[in-house]
Amino acid sequence: MSVLDHEVVARDLCAALHGALRYDDADRSFSPHFSNVGLGFVGAATPAGPAAGSGGPEASGSRTAGGREVAGIATAYLHVNRVSRALGAPFLVLDRPLARPGRHGALEVRQPLEGGGEARIVGCDVDTFVLSATGVGGATLGVLGDLDLTALRSVACDDAERRWHARVPTLDARDPDPALPIALAVRALRGTWHG
Repeated sequence: MSVLDHEVVARDLCAALHGALRYDDADRSFSPHFSNVGLGFVGAATPAGPAAGSGGPEASGSRTAGGREVAGIATAYLHVNRVSRALGAPFLVLDRPLARPGRHGALEVRQPLEGGGEARIVGCDVDTFVLSATGVGGATLGVLGDLDLTALRSVACDDAERRWHARVPTLDARDPDPALPIALAVRALRGTWHG
């Protein structure tokens, strides 16, 4: 096969999978680029209540927004040391509700918003995602209300970026350390943060 043939096959495969995938628990999180972080979204066809999964003791009782689809990111998962760890639900909520269920593709998640806007989430590098939204005036970073993010070490802020360093309890008894250090950064590429 030539390079062009591979591009055609990849494009056709992505087109065939668009809207057919589910990212509703830790085992099926949106985790491109071999990431240690995966994102969870709840689709309309998903039963209400905790999502099923065998990603670990916590992820099997996923907190993906309690079975409700939210505009934004329902849950972020850490896939580290044989265990998947959910970080807050909802993780990041846009201030505009969904107009209809989102479409989950192999390389992106698209969410139509009420009033004509759209949110689009893509993986752009290992453990790095970009959320682009039109017609949105704000968002809530719900992960900061997650009481399991223990020992918040530092917070750094400027007009465009928020950074947090914390320790998250490990969930596997084979881990020698009781907590895993994490860094979370959210950058506004357009606009500024308020509050």
